[in-house]
Amino acid sequence: EMGFEVKTSFIVGFPWETTEQVDATYELHCDLLAAGVAQSQVWLLCPLPGTDLAREHPFHLDLVESSIGADGVPLDEETRDLVRSHPALFAHLRRFGTPGVTAADLAAAVDSASQMNVLYSRDR
Repeated sequence: EMGFEVKTSFIVGFPWETTEQVDATYELHCDLLAAGVAQSQVWLLCPLPGTDLAREHPFHLDLVESSIGADGVPLDEETRDLVRSHPALFAHLRRFGTPGVTAADLAAAVDSASQMNVLYSRDR
């Protein structure tokens, strides 16, 4: 009513996170979209080199097998080799190990959150 445009952003994939916590984050994201926020996003935690979090918790460079970022562009073998040779340059293709949540469940939360954002934005 006052003209504010509310946008929210969440991060999942912390090493200590549980499935229930990821589900709660996703549900809050959806609830906020239903309540009328202009945009809401859910991102996968990216382990930035040199941070305490990256030093203290193992990470996996497994996103190199799918696509670069969220653009859906498959990586060719030459690019995969480049990423594997210089992992610090490609932090966005890494994820932390999350013993309490499978990688597939994290990917599903992030991907479906993006789709929900698109669906709700069509109604506005």
